Amino acid sequence: MLVPGPWLGGSHPRLIGCHPDDLDKAPVLGYATGDGRKDPTVQNLLYSLSALADPLAQRLALATALLHKGRTLDLRAKQARAQLAVRQSPALREQVEKLARLRAELEAAIWSTGVDGSSGGDKLKRLRADVRAAEEQLALAVPSLKTELAHELPPPSQIVERVATALPKDSALIEIVSMRPISVLSAADDTTSIGLAQQYMALLLFPSGKYVAVPLGKTEPVDGNIAELLSLLRNPSSKPQPVAASLYKLVMAPLVPHLSSVQQLFISADGALQLLPWAAMHDGKQYLLHSYRSMVYLTSGRDLLRLGDAPSRSAPLLIGAPDFQHSRELFADDPVSGKTTPLGLYASVQSLAALPGTRREVEQLGAMIPTARVWQDSSASEEGLRQQSAPLLLHIATHGVFLDAGPAQPSVTTDNQRALRPNQPTISMADGGAARLSVVPDPMSMSALLFAGAANAKAGVNPDQDGVLTAQEASLMDLWGTELVVLSACDSARGSLSVGEGVYGLRRAFFIAGAETLVASAWPISDRETVALMQRYYRLLLQGQPRAQAMTAAAREMQRTHSHPYYWAPFSVFGQDTPLRLRELKPTPIAKPPLKRKPVRGRRAS
Repeated sequence: MLVPGPWLGGSHPRLIGCHPDDLDKAPVLGYATGDGRKDPTVQNLLYSLSALADPLAQRLALATALLHKGRTLDLRAKQARAQLAVRQSPALREQVEKLARLRAELEAAIWSTGVDGSSGGDKLKRLRADVRAAEEQLALAVPSLKTELAHELPPPSQIVERVATALPKDSALIEIVSMRPISVLSAADDTTSIGLAQQYMALLLFPSGKYVAVPLGKTEPVDGNIAELLSLLRNPSSKPQPVAASLYKLVMAPLVPHLSSVQQLFISADGALQLLPWAAMHDGKQYLLHSYRSMVYLTSGRDLLRLGDAPSRSAPLLIGAPDFQHSRELFADDPVSGKTTPLGLYASVQSLAALPGTRREVEQLGAMIPTARVWQDSSASEEGLRQQSAPLLLHIATHGVFLDAGPAQPSVTTDNQRALRPNQPTISMADGGAARLSVVPDPMSMSALLFAGAANAKAGVNPDQDGVLTAQEASLMDLWGTELVVLSACDSARGSLSVGEGVYGLRRAFFIAGAETLVASAWPISDRETVALMQRYYRLLLQGQPRAQAMTAAAREMQRTHSHPYYWAPFSVFGQDTPLRLRELKPTPIAKPPLKRKPVRGRRAS
C-alpha cells in the first residue's frame, strides 16, 4: 500500500510491499481516478516509481499513465456528446444558442487580432470569461455535462490487464511519460534515486500482460533532435538521415531489445515526441517504416478500450478544391463590417492559391467509392460541413493553417504559389509545459482548415460561415459514428503541446467531435504526390487492410519512387486501427501514375 513517509516531509506516499489488488485502496491514486485535476508532485512521484526494480512500483506507474493521460480529452469528448444531445431541447435552446454565439464572437475576436492576442486586450479577456460562464451555466442545467469519468474507468488493479487484453497478439504498447523524477525509497534496500531534469520514461506493455520500464533520458536532447528533424523533413532537398539516426539512438535503440517479436506498435507519446512521425527515424540501415507492419498513435493506451460501435448517419463525404475567393453576404448586422479591411490573422489568409491536386484527389477517390458525395468549389463550404451528422467517412483536401507563437508571414513556394506558414516549425506548448517552450493562448483557435470564401474572411463575417474552420469549431461537430477522418492538408497534425494531455489542435478537435480514426499531416505536403499517396491508401483500405497498416503499406510504395520522407512520411494514423466497416464499398483499381515530373512543393501550406 502507499503510506506517508518522512523521506518527503511526511506529505507524500511511500511504497511498501503489497498485493496488486491493494492499488484500488491507495488514496494517492484518487488524483488519477477523480475529476482529472492534477497534482504535479504526486504525478511525478508515481511516474518516478517506474525507475525502481520493484514490479509493483512499475505496475503502479503504468496504471497511473493509463488512467491519467488524456483525461481532459476524454472529458471534453463526453461533454461535447452530451451537449449535442441537448441542442434541440426547447427548455435549453436559449442557453445553447447563447453559448454558441459567445464562442463565435471569441473566435472572430482572436482572428481579428493575432497569434499572441496582444491587440485584443480587454475584449478577449471579457469574451473568454463570458464563454466560461455560459459553459458553467449550461453545465448546471445539464448534469451529464459535469459527470466525471471515474466510474467509467477500470480500477487501478485492473487497468493494466484490460489494456493488455486489447492488444493484438504480435503488438506492443509504448506508453511514454514526460516526468521530473522525485526521490523514491525502495522498499527492498532503502536506496534513493534522485533526479532533477525533465526526463522521458517508456512503459512497455505486451498482450501477455508483461510490462517493463525503459528510461529514455533527459527530454532536452530528444526534443532538440525532434525540432531539427521536423525542420529537415519539411524540405525534400534536405538530408535528414543523420538526425533521424541520432534520434533513433535516443528513443528507439533502448526499446528494440524488448520488441524482438513485435510487428505492430501502439504509440502513446508525451511531450515533443507527440509531434514525431516515428516511421522517419533511421536505424543506420533503413527507416523505421520498414521495421513494423504498422504504427498507431494514441493519446493514451486507454484508447484501446474504446469501442467504435456508434452507427454512421450519412454517406461518405469528400471535400476538395474549395473556391477560396467565393463571395456571399456573410456580414453581421454591422453597417460598416462589409467595408472593413481584414486585420490580424484574417489578413494572413487573403492570398490563397487554388489547389488543382485536391480536385483530382477527391474526384479519383469519388470514383473509387461509389456512394461518396463530392463537394468542390463553392459547395466546399464550412457551413455545409458543420451541418453534417456522422458521415461514414470524411475526407478534406484543402489548405491547412497552424500558427504558433512566432510571427506568421506569407511566403512564396517553389511553384510561385503564395502560402501562409510559420517562419519556422517551432514546438509550442498549450500550458507552458515542463520545457517552458513558447506558450500559445487559445491553442484550439490557432489551427484551422480553409473552405470556400476563406479569402474574404474578416471581422464582421459570421464565424460559422467565414470559410475558416478552427479546431475549436471542429470540436463542436457531430462525428459520432464517423469511422475515418482524413485531413489531406498541411500541418493538420500539428498543434500546441500539453504534457500528459496530447496536442491541442485539429487532431484533438476531431476526436472530441467523435471520430474513431484520424489521418493528419506533420508538415506542408506536396500537391501532386499526395494525390498518388491517397489513391494507394484508399485502395488498400477498400481491400480490407486495417487503417494504420494501409498507410504504412502506401508509404512503402511511395518510397520506391520518392525516397525522401517528405513525400511518404507526413501522414500519421491516430486512434483505431481496425479495418473499415464500409461493407458496401468495393475497391476500384488504382489509376496508372502519371509520368514522373519535377515535384511541386508547398501543396497545402497555409
